[in-house]
Amino acid sequence: LCGRSMIKTGASRHGFTSRESARPERHIRELQDDVLSWLRENRGWRTFDDIRTSRLRLDLTAHPALLSNLIAHARVAHRDDALSYNPVHPGVNNVDDLRALLARHRQGLSVQSLADAYVGVEADVQTLKESELIYAIANTESKETMLYPRDARLEVQVDDDIKRLWDDVNMPGDDVELERELHAAGLMSVDELETGHQTSARMKRPTKRAPKGRAPQKKRRYQLTNVHVLDQYDWLRESSK
Repeated sequence: LCGRSMIKTGASRHGFTSRESARPERHIRELQDDVLSWLRENRGWRTFDDIRTSRLRLDLTAHPALLSNLIAHARVAHRDDALSYNPVHPGVNNVDDLRALLARHRQGLSVQSLADAYVGVEADVQTLKESELIYAIANTESKETMLYPRDARLEVQVDDDIKRLWDDVNMPGDDVELERELHAAGLMSVDELETGHQTSARMKRPTKRAPKGRAPQKKRRYQLTNVHVLDQYDWLRESSK
């Protein structure tokens, strides 16, 4: 019993709670992630005592390095002896705030940047999408989904025939399939066109003159457009000798 009491007293003297004393090797970064996660789940100002009596059982005053990291963190706000989670877009607490935020950012906001706005934002985003109050468009390059506000003033009436024609067009699922479809239709992709233009520019580039004092080498020159008749030209020249 005395041994247990001494261990417990020593742990308390060093600022470790029972949870920390069982795993004293935990890194500060891991403790920081735990506090960030807890603050994200429990919004508003939380005092150091709140954190100490929470499931974390962590005394921040006994860990100055950890407390310093938290205060300097971009996702944490600090005042006196309290911390609060600071989301990417502060001040967004419900679906109405979310719609107002999207209305101010008509260029779109990524779903990822809104993930920590408030607890339950994912469900509200899904509801807005299903209600067609916002547009969600996936960016194939960045692999992000962008959200845009729906503005009825920008909507245009389209004939039903055009709508059906649009719906009947099947777009390839990826770039490889798209390039295959272009080749099948006798078309070239933008990359292939750019490569062709670069090749043509290199072929039209003037040749360098031979340095003085060296006899220029005679070369047979043909127009590029007559490449397909070179064999016939050689045959006519030989037969005319």
